[in-house]
Amino acid sequence: MTEIELTNIEDGVFLFDQSGKMKYCSEFTETVLPGLQASLDANAYLEDVYTAITNLGFSVLSHAEEDDWITEGWAVFKTVPGNIEFVSEDGLVLRWSTRRYGEDEIFAILSDNTWHSRRSLHHAQLSKMSSISAMSGQIGHDLNNFLTIIQGNLELLETFVEGDEKLSKWVAAASSATDRGSNMAKNMLYLGRRRPARRRNVATADAILETIEKLQVQNDFSIQIDILIPSDLHDIKVDESHFKIVLEHLFQNAMEACGGTGNISIRAENFVLESLETLETKTDGSDHDSEEEAYIRLTVSDTGAGMPAQVSERAFEPYFTTKNDQKGAGLGLSIAYGFARQSGGSLLLASKNGQGTSVVLEIPIGSGSLSLPPIPTDSKEGTLSGSERIMVVEDDTAVRTIAVEMLASVGYDIVQATDAANALEQIESGCSVDLVFSDVIMPGGIDGIHMARIIRDRYPHFKILLASGYVDSERLFGINEFTFLGKPYDQKVLTQSVRQLLDE
Repeated sequence: MTEIELTNIEDGVFLFDQSGKMKYCSEFTETVLPGLQASLDANAYLEDVYTAITNLGFSVLSHAEEDDWITEGWAVFKTVPGNIEFVSEDGLVLRWSTRRYGEDEIFAILSDNTWHSRRSLHHAQLSKMSSISAMSGQIGHDLNNFLTIIQGNLELLETFVEGDEKLSKWVAAASSATDRGSNMAKNMLYLGRRRPARRRNVATADAILETIEKLQVQNDFSIQIDILIPSDLHDIKVDESHFKIVLEHLFQNAMEACGGTGNISIRAENFVLESLETLETKTDGSDHDSEEEAYIRLTVSDTGAGMPAQVSERAFEPYFTTKNDQKGAGLGLSIAYGFARQSGGSLLLASKNGQGTSVVLEIPIGSGSLSLPPIPTDSKEGTLSGSERIMVVEDDTAVRTIAVEMLASVGYDIVQATDAANALEQIESGCSVDLVFSDVIMPGGIDGIHMARIIRDRYPHFKILLASGYVDSERLFGINEFTFLGKPYDQKVLTQSVRQLLDE
């Protein structure tokens, strides 16, 4: 290979003799790593190149199961043929590759491998998050069933301990713990994108300003907050409570990153896809399809310490946190990520150590988004009881039992079914009811929505109420055809929903 041919390679190219003494170094070496060529003299050896790379702020990249690379970096560096990667604090990745050239020379290339390394890491992170999110969604679903049982039994017990101060105190403490568990289940369902989304038009600007005001009241921070929101900012069709939770996490993270002092910039804007200016990496790993789809973009930037590359790469991982146990569980960005994905948008992050952090939330306005039916409104006191016949369809025996107790205790006549097939069999055998109260996710091949459609078509006079703490996005279609109740529910909410449907 001639020197002219080596010069045409747009990477750092080196030639060494058998002893490891450098014979050639291409000019593109300075493009790959500025300062490297200047630090090497005419008598440089292989080890001098290794030392120069590390002196310029790079260290051997350690991969899973390969921590010995850190101590054996030089051994790998001089291996022929061989490959080794270096990484800087800013996340730049260089790849050093060697092979034999002829019998007496060593040919080496130093290339910028940052894009390939980040892409590979990004796909690995997405795969990991997908697995963790799926697991969290299932745990959240099961937890909601447990909480429905606990909460229902506590409510029934409450009526028996009235007047007993000590027992009432214990019941109240248990109920409070149940509420905390319910919030945990919500977070897990948000994370797994398995929480039913009650989408409606939300005034984006109002939600942002309300959340900022709320956090300013709650936190004693001396932080300058610059807000830029256009007067014509689009409304978005999302789950309002979920959206506000995400805003709280993003704003709270920025405040904590500033350490009590500093500046936060909050900017909202309308845009269409063709004018989209992305940061380095989209968390969902996919491009938007429609060039004309309208979005809102919310950018939250802080002047805090920023994140080193090894932290920012893991920032969206559930339960990953650099805070102590008292300050956070590491779910904030994960929940925001889940919300963005469930809403058809993206969450982006740009951060450098010592230079602050910017988080960008992009959400389509979603005029055609599918939404769940509205939550039943409160009924007047004294109208929660009844004598009508209700079929309770639930595969979990304990959950079914507590639902039956809640309804029977206020006068309803109850029929039980263990799953959709059992419910349909009873109805087709002549069992007449006024209302069917059913879980959505059930075994046996027929879910609650499918069963409800069959009943509605064959027995239109039957009222139908569906319930679940977990609705997979693939099964979401059709849920808005019926009145829906989220788990965990208490007796008042259940009886209100039943009474309202029966009175329609």
